[in-house]
Amino acid sequence: MKRVAFITITAVICLVGAPVVASAAVHAPRARVEDYFSAADIARSHGYRGLAYVLGFVSLAVNLIVLGVLGLGRGARALGAWSMRAARGRRWIQGIILAAIVTVVPTIVVLPAGIVAWYHQRAYGLVTNQLSGYLTDTLKATGFSILAAAIVALVYLGLAKKLPRGWPFAVAIAGIVLTFATIFILPVIYEPAFSSFRPVDPATRARVIAIAAKEGVKVDKVLISLQSVRTTTENAYVSGLGATKRVVLYDTLLARLKPSEVDLVVAHEIGHVKHNDILKGALLGSAGVIAGVIVIWWLLRRRRLLDFIGARDHADPAVLPFLAFFLAVATLVTLPLQNLVSRHIEAAADRAAFVATNDPHGAVQLEADLARADLADLTPNPFIKDVFFTHPSTMERIQAALDYEVQHR
Repeated sequence: MKRVAFITITAVICLVGAPVVASAAVHAPRARVEDYFSAADIARSHGYRGLAYVLGFVSLAVNLIVLGVLGLGRGARALGAWSMRAARGRRWIQGIILAAIVTVVPTIVVLPAGIVAWYHQRAYGLVTNQLSGYLTDTLKATGFSILAAAIVALVYLGLAKKLPRGWPFAVAIAGIVLTFATIFILPVIYEPAFSSFRPVDPATRARVIAIAAKEGVKVDKVLISLQSVRTTTENAYVSGLGATKRVVLYDTLLARLKPSEVDLVVAHEIGHVKHNDILKGALLGSAGVIAGVIVIWWLLRRRRLLDFIGARDHADPAVLPFLAFFLAVATLVTLPLQNLVSRHIEAAADRAAFVATNDPHGAVQLEADLARADLADLTPNPFIKDVFFTHPSTMERIQAALDYEVQHR
């Protein structure tokens, strides 16, 4: 296992720590938020983001507390004993019960904060659906989460029982397979449950294909996600692997942006395809799986911990609530690193869009328009930005476009 740990750490360093080389040392004058946004824009952003952050932090804290109650100490021991009686000693049924509990209970407890957040978004004109629609989406998302948790639980319990000594290797391999399988099937199963899709119009498709061809990328599926029934925000994304790979544009984005701005958004997404960012994400996720399994293997060898959570050994279903708590904590602890990588990936895609369209000036206007439409945080707190931002901030993206313009003037 020590050799596996060394290989894992080395792989993460190689993938994450690759140096980012700037194309030139020339930079534009520092962009100021007041140059692109009015006082009313800034005040509206602050007004929305203040409560949104509070609700987000409350949800995060409550989720961790609930999982801690379920997965540690007396709560874990009581839950393990009850679930074993409810399952009448059948391990696989106990595993499904526990997977459902650690998914449903935190969702129910956090739901009031989610409802308040929905009302807050509605007050600022960011959502268009009714509360019933929000609750329906929450129910569907919870159903998918229960299914995913049950699959992971059963795979873990089966391998841990059958391979008492080699289970860490088997679980790590299974986790990697599930990571890639999830990315592959999400566009086919998960996304259609939350949105209707239709092909883009011929003119937009022709422009997308032209941009992709210019960048040496083949794109077959270009779809519109009919998100206007839920939101007024504007977005686009790339999802899937291999046969399920697709570029998706929100209908809200196509309805409001000019063709040149749509081209910039498309070029950004094509940049992700060109850079194989989904594959990179899968590989980094796989490295995270291996690292997580190593830590779990080390923890579950501790008799005191097993006694603390009421588990007989590492293959006892009673360890599942603890593992849910561990994964939540591990995700939070590694979030700054994950989002640092994400911001570098997004910045590279931005640069690809500048190169593909040769329109950095248009990119500046696009970022300003998107920030107004989505009520982006125009002056983010450095801690919030470093820990929680998956993309560069609005002003960082504007600065990057200005720098590119100066460097290629």
